[in-house]
Amino acid sequence: MHVGSTKPVVDRDLRRLIDEHILTAAPQDGGRVPPERQIAEQLGCSRAQVRRVMGELEREGRVTREVGRGTFLTPTDTASQRFGASFTPAAIMTASMVFEPEVVSLAALAATEEDFAELYRCLERGEAASDYESFEQWDISLHRAFAVATHNNQILAMVDVLNSTRNNPVWGRLKRDGFTPENRLAIQNEHHQIVAALVDRDRRRAAVAMTEHLRFVRLVVTGQ
Repeated sequence: MHVGSTKPVVDRDLRRLIDEHILTAAPQDGGRVPPERQIAEQLGCSRAQVRRVMGELEREGRVTREVGRGTFLTPTDTASQRFGASFTPAAIMTASMVFEPEVVSLAALAATEEDFAELYRCLERGEAASDYESFEQWDISLHRAFAVATHNNQILAMVDVLNSTRNNPVWGRLKRDGFTPENRLAIQNEHHQIVAALVDRDRRRAAVAMTEHLRFVRLVVTGQ
């Protein structure tokens, strides 16, 4: 299936397409990711664009490249060992509360209409998620989209590292245990409040909404 269009594909849109149409199919093919040329043809973009996005995914530990064999989706347990396995949930939350409110504060000034559209897409897909794993993945995608909206690559790289710590097995178990319908609804409402503040270009409200959201997540995960 060719999912490209007549419009130029930017790297951010390409990453979304690779996530949705390439990486989701990899487990059915033994974890193997198609060659860059094939992805470019399928998605209607250049090989250079695919190479940049795959480089990002490799730096984040999402994929691994094996000389002579190709590119493979990184198994979850391997990713956990590489990123975040040694961080405690309390340490993860402390880092998030120091960093992420400022991220959305900056995004309130720098975000474009395309960024807003991506934020709304993440909200919608998260709300449509039928299980914890899907909801958590779209939660991560939303927080990454906040960083993308700052248009600062260093901030984005730091948020990617922060998000990778969610592979911590203790974090995963505690958050899953707290994944009740009531807590899910609360998290969804908080996400909407953050996005609404960004759309209104209200830096202070965005930062406060993010802080309150992270306090709630901390309560769910650590009980504090």
